[in-house]
Amino acid sequence: MSDPAIFDEEDFNSVLQTNIHDLTLYKHASQNPKAVLLGGQSGAGKTTIHRIMQRKFKGNIIIIDGDSYRTLHPNYDELLKRYGKNSVEYTQAFAGKMVEAVVEELSKRHYNLLVEGTLRTVDVPKKTANLLSSRGYDLTLAVLAVKPELSFISTLIRYEEQYYKDSSTARFTPRSHHDGIVKSIVENLRTLENYKCFNSIEVYMRDERCVYPQSCNADLSVADVMNKILFGKWSLSEYLMLISSIHYLKKLRKKNILKSKMCSLAYVAYSNSVKEYL
Repeated sequence: MSDPAIFDEEDFNSVLQTNIHDLTLYKHASQNPKAVLLGGQSGAGKTTIHRIMQRKFKGNIIIIDGDSYRTLHPNYDELLKRYGKNSVEYTQAFAGKMVEAVVEELSKRHYNLLVEGTLRTVDVPKKTANLLSSRGYDLTLAVLAVKPELSFISTLIRYEEQYYKDSSTARFTPRSHHDGIVKSIVENLRTLENYKCFNSIEVYMRDERCVYPQSCNADLSVADVMNKILFGKWSLSEYLMLISSIHYLKKLRKKNILKSKMCSLAYVAYSNSVKEYL
């Protein structure tokens, strides 16, 4: 039996060209191209920065998000049928290659780009920054600063919402994966700051406030600001957000328990991992 995760170059290039066409529709190249590399842990809410940049560029910026390319895999339906929610493991190589190919092609044409990432490592953002810089891009690193407790509960909410729509494709983010990013993001940000490969570095909150650079943080490095927000004192708004998220998570779980009748072993296993919030 052939492996549906395997794809040939002809199929990949066909999907790539269609993707390029769709992404560039109603967009135009820039004489002074700009690129935003986006970072933040799973569940941080990186679409917040999508909205900020869409307004800033008046819609003329192309968002490159690897997760959205998984469904473009030539054999996606077969992978979904065979592996269900675990199909994500079998589309990773395709999605990663698609991101690289899209960045390569669109940067040649000088489109404004927003490339989504996590800052789990520094290798990928360094590589991307070097490529774009060599092609005349003005580079910004934009990071979303969200307390780990808030971002992880957001991954749980996302799973519950996906499970209610289609339990076979709902994808749970393991706590270890989430915490691994959180553990490394501050030092990786410090490394990238010292590497000086970006024209500017910006830190945003979920409410779209830019907290770096800011005059109130003039004496702090961007890594120190990030560390302060992630692991420092909680604000009233953060407490209220956590309480609201917990209530919403409970509501979603009740709906899904009724729907599944607790017959899904995967859902039971997931439920055991979220007891601290209930």
